[in-house]
Formats: sequence, C-alpha cells, structure tokens
Amino acid sequence: MDLYTFSVKLANALAWPLCLFMIFIILKHPIIALLERLKHLNFKGLNADFINEANSFIEDVPKKLPKPTKPTAEQLWKIKELSKLSPRSAIFSAWIDVKSIVKIAAHKHNLIDAKTNQFNIIHVVSQLEADNRIQKGVVEMFLKLRHLKNDAVHLKEDSINATTAEEVAYIANKLVKSFEEV
Repeated sequence: MDLYTFSVKLANALAWPLCLFMIFIILKHPIIALLERLKHLNFKGLNADFINEANSFIEDVPKKLPKPTKPTAEQLWKIKELSKLSPRSAIFSAWIDVKSIVKIAAHKHNLIDAKTNQFNIIHVVSQLEADNRIQKGVVEMFLKLRHLKNDAVHLKEDSINATTAEEVAYIANKLVKSFEEV
C-alpha cells in the first residue's frame, strides 16, 4: 500500500467522525439547551423521566398524605437555601430526613435486627402499613420519593430545577410528619 492509498483510506475512515465532531462543536450550546429541556430519555436501559415523575409526585400529595403540616421557619429556610444551591442535595437531604424518622419508627416498634442494629427501610414501611400504623397513601408517597431520590443520583446537577427540588423537599417534610405520628 503506497502513501497515497493509505492517505485516502485514512481520510475516508475519519470523515464521518470528524464531521460529527465538528457539528457537535458548532452546535454545542443549542444541543445542551435541548438536553436541559428533555423530559424523557430512554437509551440502552437508561430511563430518565425525572421532571414528569417529580410533577406526578407533587400532584399526588393532597390525595395521599393525611393532613398538611407546615414546615417550621428553620426547615423552610433550609429547604429554600439548599434548593437554590444544589437541587440534588435538597432531594438527598429530604430523603435523609425521611429515612431517619423511619428508623426511629423502626426502633419504636422493634422492627430493627437486634444483632446487627440494621433495618431494611422498605420492610419497615411495609410492616408499619401491615400493622395499620400508616396509611397506604403515605407508603405510596414514600416509595415515589425513594424512586425520585434514586433518579436524582444519576442526573446532572442542572437537570433538576430549584423549584421542583423545593416542592419535593416540602413533601418529604410532610412524610416526616406522618412518620412522626407512628
């Protein structure tokens, strides 16, 4: 193979990848803006539908949770500030609050493994529901929050807006209040 043939074959092999790379470089900002508005993505087993799930979670609250309770001023400040700084962190923090109160309920009702002092949060919530200590709607909202938290782990920080994170955190606060009564 001479140098000319090699050069032609190399140019043919690199033409499409270079063309796609140049298109991406030229259209980088519009592509990023489009991806930020993307509400659903399904690619090779990765399924992202965060905005719709979060909105459905928010809309279900009046139907599922017993009585609305307002967060304290300190909780309001924490939720607002954390949602502005890092929406994902606001969702994680809200989840940690819910998980902590469920662990307290697990201790209270002897649902923690005595040997290891560990608990399966899904088992605890299911058992509390089976014992009629919490309503089915609370369980459904708990499971949706858990799912949203898991989705948030895999999203970029700017994929979740502060308003959505704030509303999810308020709802988590209502879940905390529901578990406090157990």
